[in-house]
Amino acid sequence: MEDQVAGSEVPHEEEKEQAPSRPLTLAQRGKQIAREAVLSGTLETGLEGLSGFLATVSSGIRQAEEVVAVLSDLLAKLRQQLEEAENPAVEPNGTSSGSLSAMPLKLLWSLIKTQEFQQLAVKMLVKLLQEGSSAPAPQPPPPAAISAPGPPFPAS
Repeated sequence: MEDQVAGSEVPHEEEKEQAPSRPLTLAQRGKQIAREAVLSGTLETGLEGLSGFLATVSSGIRQAEEVVAVLSDLLAKLRQQLEEAENPAVEPNGTSSGSLSAMPLKLLWSLIKTQEFQQLAVKMLVKLLQEGSSAPAPQPPPPAAISAPGPPFPAS
């Protein structure tokens, strides 16, 4: 009882940590939050989420780079075709290189035969045909109007 003064108690060590005598500084509060985040696992969970997000972003960037490369190739070919169309060169057999030869038709036919093209075409046709399906289907004429042909001109 020597430690006690009349009317007051000496706080235990645990009570000293829970009730600091002065407010925490920003650095102290930051350290406290970081420690709690590490111990509870929320920091690790957050880093895993960030890693997944960055992987998604990285994949999107790679796909965007592929799109840019394909569009660049298409534009170069388009430019070449437009230049050839404006200045057609005459071939030795007398035809111009700007005319539609069998090679592009063979290429188009091989494209049409691929499953991917056929699936794309079917999806586009389904969408096109469904857009007009909201209108009611036309009704066939009543049977009486079809059964007896009338005179070609009305009687006057």
